Amino acid sequence: MSVRKGKFFLVGGGPVVRSLGETLMGHFINEAGGQAAKIAIITAGTNDPAEVNACYWEIFQSWGVKDLFSPKIFCREHAQSDWIYERIMECSGVFIAGGSQFKLSEKLAGTPVEKAFRDLLEKGGILAGTSSGASIFGNPMILDGGTVDRHLRTNMIEIGEGFGFLNNIAIDTHCASRGRLPRLISLLTEHPGILAIGIDEDTALLIDENNNAKVIGNNAVYFLDSANMRLAHSDNFALDKDHLCASEIIVHALTSGDIYDLSKHHKI
Repeated sequence: MSVRKGKFFLVGGGPVVRSLGETLMGHFINEAGGQAAKIAIITAGTNDPAEVNACYWEIFQSWGVKDLFSPKIFCREHAQSDWIYERIMECSGVFIAGGSQFKLSEKLAGTPVEKAFRDLLEKGGILAGTSSGASIFGNPMILDGGTVDRHLRTNMIEIGEGFGFLNNIAIDTHCASRGRLPRLISLLTEHPGILAIGIDEDTALLIDENNNAKVIGNNAVYFLDSANMRLAHSDNFALDKDHLCASEIIVHALTSGDIYDLSKHHKI
């Protein structure tokens, strides 16, 4: 994993990120430049862009941020606009609201807007998101599944491609509250060797330019290292054909202040 100039601020969802006076968003704003920050708010993944946009405008303004930009991206054609690229490149940070991973990918992947995110990161800006807005930066990406029936099984999730800014790293959110560790393990069985990260609600992961990931917030972040994972499927005649066994996955459960090295896969 190469060294870059910019940072990520990935939030696991939850009410704190949408509440006035909570310090979690204050951490992001400080990283983006404090009251002098210029922030682009992206609501392309949500069904209620006007309501969600108004919520985050209120939050950012409550922290003293006055320079805000929130383009209306209702379809992929809107994301092809060069003027949006130019405006994002004037910002110090981007915040992608939650919603649907599929919608974010469908509308933004391969467009000038996605390129603006990548170029801003290389310039030293900070990319942030909550829920699906955090998951989109990894690759592969869980699109759906494993939330209603949470038991580990084959074919429990639908997998797609994220932006891949954090390549070979999969990011999932709402981890503990929605019982998503099984679906992360299911993802690993289909993509062995990658690092899967599950972020709890009201919790964030600040990833610096050296790939050191610091946990911030109320709950935990789970790092599942599958480099030495072993799988057992139906090769054992005594097992059902849908039997799934994944062993030797290393799990780090870290809380606020803990730091994990994404390059070397260990806690610092």
